[in-house]
Amino acid sequence: MPKTSLIRQLYSLVFPVQCLSCSCEGDWICPSCQKQLPTSRPEQCVICGKAAKHGLCDKCRRRTKLDGAVSLFSYAEKPIQKLIKAAKYRSHTDALMFWSKTYRTRTLRRLPEIEFTFTAIPLAKDRLTQRGFNQSEILARLLAGNEYPITKLLKKVKATDSQTALDKKERQANIRGAFAPTRKVVGPDIVLVDDVITTGATLAEAAKTLRKAGAKTIWAMTIAHG
Repeated sequence: MPKTSLIRQLYSLVFPVQCLSCSCEGDWICPSCQKQLPTSRPEQCVICGKAAKHGLCDKCRRRTKLDGAVSLFSYAEKPIQKLIKAAKYRSHTDALMFWSKTYRTRTLRRLPEIEFTFTAIPLAKDRLTQRGFNQSEILARLLAGNEYPITKLLKKVKATDSQTALDKKERQANIRGAFAPTRKVVGPDIVLVDDVITTGATLAEAAKTLRKAGAKTIWAMTIAHG
């Protein structure tokens, strides 16, 4: 189960958080190492790396059914990779709180000025029970804050294998038909939140489902890409 902020505060008194880059005590990524992290530009596609507008090239935009994508960091950056794994597999949801506190404003600045509704990529019931939380849902709530509404618009209706070890075609086949809308009609402007975008297969399948339910504008938002 994820640690509450109070438990985490007590835990950190005994086991202080160490920077995931330089190992100094203080925070998940210390201020000095934050300055050294390269930030991805919206003029580069977060999926294929080609020239892009709003984080997606024309080809990837057509394929994923997304209008734009915001992802500040490459998953190849070790501190970012470790932070995501700490949250996802070791229940350190406070790592997501750190990321939001540090990078939320910079991330939201890349969205167009639209009254978006935030939603997250859902987990299957068995995986949610096993893990105890959905890291993408926590991230969506942190990013939405008090500025945007957040609603559960998708549910997982098909069990899927982990996408990690699959290639592009296998990912597309694995995730096909995995989602269904939670309501007949969803809002027109959606921000779809996940922790990482790689080939875009999961977000593409979710976007396709939301478009069938009435969504007009869909942006993806993740911590990392690649």
